[in-house]
Amino acid sequence: MGSFNGNGHTISGIQIDAGYSKSIAAGFFGICGKNSIIRNLTLEGTITVTEDLGWAGGIAGHMDKGSLIDCTSKMSINAGSKDVVALGGLAGHLQDYSLVMNCVLNTGNNTDWYSNGEFVEWKGNIVGRISDKGKIINCSTMANGSKQEHRDYTSGSHDEFDRTAIGAIEFLIENLF
Repeated sequence: MGSFNGNGHTISGIQIDAGYSKSIAAGFFGICGKNSIIRNLTLEGTITVTEDLGWAGGIAGHMDKGSLIDCTSKMSINAGSKDVVALGGLAGHLQDYSLVMNCVLNTGNNTDWYSNGEFVEWKGNIVGRISDKGKIINCSTMANGSKQEHRDYTSGSHDEFDRTAIGAIEFLIENLF
């Protein structure tokens, strides 16, 4: 639990080596837990995955009841020949009422912000995987000077979703009987 307000600043030159064999998540903030809030921040740099891991995201590897608000990722993720379950431009995995709102993935002139690992199950420009009532609101991708708006999502809904924004939504089955 905690809060980080970047106050509109940019942190650049980031080089993260996600090679610790016990890691499950890689990002500037690896795991963001209950009530964590990251806001008003731009990150520029590279994450290099040198060991298999669960989730990788430009800002947060995994979010559990946390929020990303008014953030921009200019991070690239190089998965090399490693396995990554979920890869996202802003967050690798969003779960349990987590929120990504008013955020942008800015890839500059490079439309490929990631390189595939040996096996990447889910990848999305905003979030690799979203589950358990996670939400994405008012987010977009900038590439080559053009902006792509993404629809708002809440996992558990049965709406079609834009696979460029989200790698996978874990659907909840309700009212089965």
